[in-house]
Amino acid sequence: MLDPGNGSALVLTLHGFNATLAGRQVLFAASLLLYGATVLANLTVVLIVAAEKSLHEPMYVFLCSLCVSGVYGASGFYPKLLGDLLADGPQLISYGGCLAQVFAVYSYVFCEFTNLAVMAYDRYVAICRPLQYRRVMTRRRVAQLLLLTWSAALLESGGGVLLTSRLPLCSRRLDKILCTNWEVVKLSCVDTAANNLYGFLLMAVHLLQALLIAVSYAHIVRASRASAASRRKSLRTCLPHVATLAVFTLSLTFDTLFSRYGEPSDAPALSNLMAAEFLVVPPLVNPLVYGMNLRRIHSQLLRGLGGGGGKEPGGGGGGGLCDYIRSLKEEEGSVTTSGGGGGLCDYVRSLEEEEEEGSEPEGGGGGGLCDYVRSLKEEEGSVTTSGGGGGLCDYVRSLKEEEEEEEGSVTTSGGGGGGGLCDYVRSLKEEEEEGSVTTSGGGGGG
Repeated sequence: MLDPGNGSALVLTLHGFNATLAGRQVLFAASLLLYGATVLANLTVVLIVAAEKSLHEPMYVFLCSLCVSGVYGASGFYPKLLGDLLADGPQLISYGGCLAQVFAVYSYVFCEFTNLAVMAYDRYVAICRPLQYRRVMTRRRVAQLLLLTWSAALLESGGGVLLTSRLPLCSRRLDKILCTNWEVVKLSCVDTAANNLYGFLLMAVHLLQALLIAVSYAHIVRASRASAASRRKSLRTCLPHVATLAVFTLSLTFDTLFSRYGEPSDAPALSNLMAAEFLVVPPLVNPLVYGMNLRRIHSQLLRGLGGGGGKEPGGGGGGGLCDYIRSLKEEEGSVTTSGGGGGLCDYVRSLEEEEEEGSEPEGGGGGGLCDYVRSLKEEEGSVTTSGGGGGLCDYVRSLKEEEEEEEGSVTTSGGGGGGGLCDYVRSLKEEEEEGSVTTSGGGGGG
């Protein structure tokens, strides 16, 4: 029986490379390339969000957390792998180093699941409960969710490592290319029921998280059933996310169950492939699927590379307001609008044509805008608006009163003109951008 009390003196041997010794140089080059691409892709998204003030929003903050988690998980796997591929002799790792790798790998896994669950919750509130989004996703709530994500992951992983470290070992041989918790537990020659129970408990918790993520995306798709265009957009957004989550969950579940009930010696290549997949693919794919697929991040990346992305032509008269509304739309898809007061009405009308496939009412000017806004409200609940711009201002004012819980922070100018709407939208922009809005033209921009 081996005493793990002195973790630095006890050395374990990794036997996962025995079948691939001839191709170590190729594997080293491929691994180094993948590690570099993973770090570059994730840090690119983080730096873009950090540098662009307009991206300091909950969705992008959670995305940065996911990217940091990806770099953290990859860094717990690749450096040791690269060192082993360069080594001529057997692949050795100290018992303390093995437990450190177990801690890093599993805290990454748990953080990944919780990050994805938080991101799905954020998108669910934004799309299915848009009027409550500002009240729900406050800065305080975002900070609490981030703290929960990382602290829960570290505590869960730390608990597993603590249970494993108390076990005496009867062997030094690990049939994997990296240390995993259950492979170390199997080296013990005493009862491991507590470790087994703890592992299944964590598995159940995070499979439940994966189920909740899938349910939230189902609600998002259901909320987008109003038109074929919105359905197509939601499917384009949700399907890559669900596919990425499914691959991550299935590969991790397979590796966990295979470690417990399978024999790695029967299929060493498959065992090592599934053990490495959830550490290789998600950290590399996540910033592409969840990050650079977003138009605002994509535009900032092109602008940083000198491609001039993200800038769209605008005209005079109310251009600042139109630019702001255009930036909101850029989060979900591409928009081209013309400046001026007519540009705003044309833009809203074009949105309606996207959503309703050409069912935009013929009433031009403020009347068409009122009809469109009224139709949107009717999807969520009843609304009564009077004709003309005044009805629209009354409706927008009522939304603001709901949002601010009747704090009296809305000031709209004019009786029925569009100026009140301009002032309100401008005030929203000033809240988010701390006064960085420039609007030209008078209230007629509405």
